[in-house]
Amino acid sequence: MGYENWTQAIQGWISEKQDYFYDYPSSGVVGHYTQ
Repeated sequence: MGYENWTQAIQGWISEKQDYFYDYPSSGVVGHYTQ
């Protein structure tokens, strides 16, 4: 997964929030949200 610029990269990172489950933080869908 590549992004053309930093803005797109950050937006991609932020978009993972909707897939992050605080009760189950090891979800495979979310790769970088908590890093």
